[in-house]
Amino acid sequence: MDVLKLMLKIFTILLLSLFILSVYVNPLINYLYHHENIYTEITERGMILNTLLMLIFLILIPVLWLYSFNNLTPREIVHHLKLRKQNLGISISLALLAFSLMMVVLLIAGMLIKYYTGRVENDVARSIAAKLSIPAIIFIGIVQSSGEEIFFRGFLIEKLSLKNNKHAGVLLSSLLFGLAHLSYGTPYQIILPFIIGCILGYTLLKSQNLISVIIPHAMYNTLALLLMHYYFSIIL
Repeated sequence: MDVLKLMLKIFTILLLSLFILSVYVNPLINYLYHHENIYTEITERGMILNTLLMLIFLILIPVLWLYSFNNLTPREIVHHLKLRKQNLGISISLALLAFSLMMVVLLIAGMLIKYYTGRVENDVARSIAAKLSIPAIIFIGIVQSSGEEIFFRGFLIEKLSLKNNKHAGVLLSSLLFGLAHLSYGTPYQIILPFIIGCILGYTLLKSQNLISVIIPHAMYNTLALLLMHYYFSIIL
């Protein structure tokens, strides 16, 4: 049993290392050296496969970490990640409130960026959305958001709450969430996800139910992709 736990710990660290390399290190190198963004050439099938692969990372890393390093049982892992049935009514209400606040932030950010730079288009996200069918947009919007909330909010807030300081957990996890959008290639596409991460983080602290952050995140991503597919490009 100890050997199995050791092997799981090594495998978890390997997965986390691959995740960091893929989500942070490689986009940073591309950003610094102005390499062409890989998403500009990706197909719909490639985006779906990429979404599924990232979902595996976003779920496996927390589950294996909590099992192998924290010795939690499967039931305790589900509870730790705040995947619960309790307080659904309040959680859905908070989800709608969070989504409304995210839209206000997006509107204000768009106006400020338009005023100072003259444009608000997200070229990378626009090129992605143009290649996706409506079912693919809905699938990616829901699946990607669910995985990100499990990892960044359900898992990282607790792990980064230094000396049980939940504010530190929210801010640090939101910073990592913002930096995970570095592949889009501009500073404001890091700052905006950081702010949205803070909104979602404090929503989760209030609700203690992950559904309260999965819903607004999925609505936001799906709406953004639909708008870029049909009408215009906005900050994602």
